[in-house]
Amino acid sequence: MVITEPKQSQVVGTISRMIFESKDNFFKILVVDIKEVNFEWSLPTITVTGSFPEIEAQREYVFYGALVEHGRYGLQLQVQGYEESLPKTKDGLIAYLSSDEFPGIGRKTAQKVVTVLGEQAIQKIRQDYQVLAQVDISPAQAQALTEGLNKLDDSFSEILLYLNGLGVSTRMVEKIYNHYHTESLSVVKDDPYRLVRDIKGFGFKSADDLAYAQGIQETDPVRLRGGLLQTLFETCHTSGDTYLMAEELLDKGAELLATTMPPEKMYPKLAQELAQMQEAGDVVLTEDQKVYLKTYYISEKEIALNLQEQVRRLQDTDFPSQEEITDLVADFEAEQGLAYGDEQKQAIYQALTSPIFLLTGGPGTGKTTIINGIVHCYQKLHPQAELALAAPTGRAAKRMAETTGYKASTIHRLLGLGLTSNQRQDLEEEEQNLVTEPFLIIDESSMIDTHLMRTLTSNLGEKTQLLFVGDKDQLPSVGPGQVFADLLASDIFPKVELRQIYRQKEESTIPVLAQAIQAGKLPENFTQTQVDRSFLANSAGLIPVRLKKVIERALQSQLKADDIQVLAPMYRSEAGIDNLNHELQEIINPRQSSGQGQLKKEVEINNFILRIGDRVLQKVNQPEKGVYNGDIGKVVGIELAEDHQTAKQITVDFDQNEVEYKPNEFSELTLAYCLSIHKAQGSEFPVVILVMVDEFSRMLNRNLLYTGITRAKNKLVMMGQLSAYQRSVSTTTGQRKTGLIAKLQQIFNGELALTTGQKQVQKVVVTPIQEGVDPVVELQAEEYCLTPALAMSEQIDPMIGMEGLTPENC
Repeated sequence: MVITEPKQSQVVGTISRMIFESKDNFFKILVVDIKEVNFEWSLPTITVTGSFPEIEAQREYVFYGALVEHGRYGLQLQVQGYEESLPKTKDGLIAYLSSDEFPGIGRKTAQKVVTVLGEQAIQKIRQDYQVLAQVDISPAQAQALTEGLNKLDDSFSEILLYLNGLGVSTRMVEKIYNHYHTESLSVVKDDPYRLVRDIKGFGFKSADDLAYAQGIQETDPVRLRGGLLQTLFETCHTSGDTYLMAEELLDKGAELLATTMPPEKMYPKLAQELAQMQEAGDVVLTEDQKVYLKTYYISEKEIALNLQEQVRRLQDTDFPSQEEITDLVADFEAEQGLAYGDEQKQAIYQALTSPIFLLTGGPGTGKTTIINGIVHCYQKLHPQAELALAAPTGRAAKRMAETTGYKASTIHRLLGLGLTSNQRQDLEEEEQNLVTEPFLIIDESSMIDTHLMRTLTSNLGEKTQLLFVGDKDQLPSVGPGQVFADLLASDIFPKVELRQIYRQKEESTIPVLAQAIQAGKLPENFTQTQVDRSFLANSAGLIPVRLKKVIERALQSQLKADDIQVLAPMYRSEAGIDNLNHELQEIINPRQSSGQGQLKKEVEINNFILRIGDRVLQKVNQPEKGVYNGDIGKVVGIELAEDHQTAKQITVDFDQNEVEYKPNEFSELTLAYCLSIHKAQGSEFPVVILVMVDEFSRMLNRNLLYTGITRAKNKLVMMGQLSAYQRSVSTTTGQRKTGLIAKLQQIFNGELALTTGQKQVQKVVVTPIQEGVDPVVELQAEEYCLTPALAMSEQIDPMIGMEGLTPENC
């Protein structure tokens, strides 16, 4: 080849066709329809060659490179760089930003962006995506714009070529780039193990492959640190614990990281690295050898501090007298035609006269009736005041509103977690504590994890009383921690545990069954059909067939399909959630209704069929759309793409809130005819069909069974193997390991100082390994050890090694 021009040549044009594409890399030969060039050229097209990671036909690009003479094909442009040609007028910008390249961005949103940022909008966003904070758009829309424009950057092509060359898929590269932006390459080269913690779906094995390809060795500190952090993160998120003992962390870490050397040789190296991580503030290592991810340590401490501060703020409050409350309760009893028990009256009184109060009890013990009494009394005592009612999930909040007749919301919505930047800026200064109501009632409190509780308690108004309501015997939160159980166990706050069943009409046996399960046994009549529950024995393989007959019979008896909810513990197997959803879809929402010729519109997404009329579950929080993890809706629209095979948009109705989903959001949805018991927590259904088989043995425990059966409001059908139910009721899960109780007791008892003092460095010291002897890890301190005495005397800061850290930057 002969270069005919020494200067860099430029071609602006549209790709008309592709002559050649390599299967092994990104090399392509393209024919471009010319719009303009910076050299003499008389033909309407030119051939361009080079590596093009992402390029599409009929789009306009600017190509930079050198003209070369090919011996057979003539003059071509050998491309050294390229970028998409961007619109330069306001109308062109609006049309471009509202195109399919930017899911969720309509013409009105694009107009907002261009109006605020001007004709240089794209350049400004690419230079600093935070300029979008100036525009009144949602976080999801800002993310769609940022991610779409990221693909235009040369740095994306650079990281794509680099990582593809190391075996990373293009889809994964996009996820990496959307997270780190222009820092992607430096992160990958400096610490590929960050990807395991930051990028969903990027596993430790992938990080190891990436690290080894870049010359990072088995005992490199970067790898050891990454392995310890991953072990700590994964163990806490699997077990629900907020810390790990140092010895267990080192054992698990050595097991993960020792590939060519024996784990016992890796152990002391990890101990040294753990000491370095503590000194650098990467983890928190306590005096008693507990290792925390710093975010959980800070969160637990903030919860305790926030609750103590709330009690202090309200200590001089003029609460109503017992006589006042007794009279109001009596009036409410007469008005509603009910009679409260002594423990219920005590709960109402303490809730109204305590800064923070805890109420726990199982089904039928009257929690809702007590909440109604508290709301009535508070409104009579404070006619001008507003209450706030909230729950962790949308369905729990909806049920709370239905049973109280008072507006309720999710905790996320209550805290304004879905506000746009402009909406947050519009808040008056005095409204920055988002919970401004003087009384806040939180239902289903057992579902609140450590992070959400920290956020909630950090956003309370000056004089807000708190009532936490829940059932301590239900499943704990999905995320680490067991906050509600810890608050109860701390014995710091006034509390009432309801034991007597009040909702027990002659025909109601479900609350009695729940109490028996709480006590660790199945009642003698468990397999006998009762008026509101039954047991159907089936093996796992027969569950789908038998379930189909049960559903068909229920629908024939005039039960509504929306009132029936199937629950199971696990997704895989014939009796698992995925397969049952497929089977139930064909019964409840077949593509062709009986006696009708018209087929319902359907599309395949994420390995399952979705059609008009399907019941679906929202899997992630989307506050800006008003939908949250656990919300159930119905598909009301499917807009097909030009190929008539894939969907361009799906519309779901969530209780009269229609939400539109673009292709990159389809993964947020799944079928909801059968739900996991965890996903059903916080909800009640008129009819519940619970599936338990021996194949689920590793998941079966008493809390799971208890939570499953207490989702049934009127009727309960239990299917499966009796041995699975027996295993469940006899299997208890140990309490999660958390530090919240200790922090609450220390802070409320004045044993843990809040002031800063002298910095202390803690180290993990490993004694020399002798033949056949396990290494011993012990904690030593240079200069000081953190003790209550030193903390109270202000000689030491209990947040040592964590200067400048807040929960927001953890």
